[in-house]
Amino acid sequence: MRVLVGWDDVQEADLIRLYLNVEEELSTVCTDTASFLEVAEIEPFAFDIVLLATALPDHDAAFAAFQRVRRLRPNCPVVGVCRPDDVYRLAPFLQQGLRASLPRDLGGDFVFLLRATLEGTLEAVRAEADQRAAAMMRRELESVRFVQSAVLPEKVAAPPGYRLAVRYEPSRIEVAGGEAVAIGGDYYDVTSPDENHTTLILADATGHGLRACLSMIALDALLRVLPTAKFRDPAALLNELNRLFCRQKLSRFGGGFVTAVCVVLRHDRHQLMWATAGHPSPLLNAGGHVWPLQRESPPGPPLGVDSDTVYQVETGVIPQSGRLLLFTDGLSEAAPSPRDKQFGTERIARVLQDGSTSSSPSATLENLFTEAKTFAAREGLFDDATALLLERAV
Repeated sequence: MRVLVGWDDVQEADLIRLYLNVEEELSTVCTDTASFLEVAEIEPFAFDIVLLATALPDHDAAFAAFQRVRRLRPNCPVVGVCRPDDVYRLAPFLQQGLRASLPRDLGGDFVFLLRATLEGTLEAVRAEADQRAAAMMRRELESVRFVQSAVLPEKVAAPPGYRLAVRYEPSRIEVAGGEAVAIGGDYYDVTSPDENHTTLILADATGHGLRACLSMIALDALLRVLPTAKFRDPAALLNELNRLFCRQKLSRFGGGFVTAVCVVLRHDRHQLMWATAGHPSPLLNAGGHVWPLQRESPPGPPLGVDSDTVYQVETGVIPQSGRLLLFTDGLSEAAPSPRDKQFGTERIARVLQDGSTSSSPSATLENLFTEAKTFAAREGLFDDATALLLERAV
């Protein structure tokens, strides 16, 4: 704690200098207003707090010096010390921002309270600064959360002859002094490029929190500029997204990568086409069994890794009463702590299988997230978690 002291008694000043510098904290004690203000004007300012006798050398001069310091160093707290019969003179000091005051008894015992008073005042000032910074951070995060909520669809339309449910839970950023802010990097969309096709997109920006959310917002912006024809071919869609994403500054300068899965359903024929970019394979539930969609080619890397990547399309059929689950790894990696056993794909498949005949898609997803949270022994999950469940109804 570095203290600038302005004092009106030379003998007391020597005692204060010894007391405050007992741990070599480099406090400076001045016994006249001229030297006091001269030190206060030196750049860079070398002190954490100011201690000022309110009669240096008289009350008017001390108040003028106090006002000058407040103008020069508005963020530096000032503690005033006055004699008991001069307490009423503190009023103008307090009105102009004096942070604390200490009575100056005739026996000089006040000296032993100086360090505790200064340290307590400085701690209170720093706590207030932390609270202001946290409030500003919260406002900024809420602004980003608002943009994120505008990007994700409020509702998703099921294809003809199908039922569709979506469940999304963002991670929560802890901000001091308030509730956690829900913000994340998962992204989903369901669109119909024509009357026979429905395209499901699910993506997950690496990490979580603000950076992942910004990656998600950038991904949505890129999707909006792609021609409709791209949404009929999942591999072509990922190829173009990857090329554009690699050119983004957010990706090139540490914004992180994005895993993605794209499924195109031709609902008049119940045909599936899909492609993945470093993302967990969708799970197909049919005939009492659950299995990952099979690949003929190896999965491609996440978006933003290599602009020359060529993603491959896979094909299949969704059978009568079949269900297709797309999910992000925030669900499969649910755990009590990052070092504990994870919820895993096998448990996801078990919940999906148990709800295949008796529950609606939305009820199945509700149960799936409840099971993951119960397994993790948490009200929320460490990472963002999203799942889309598509069911063939006819």
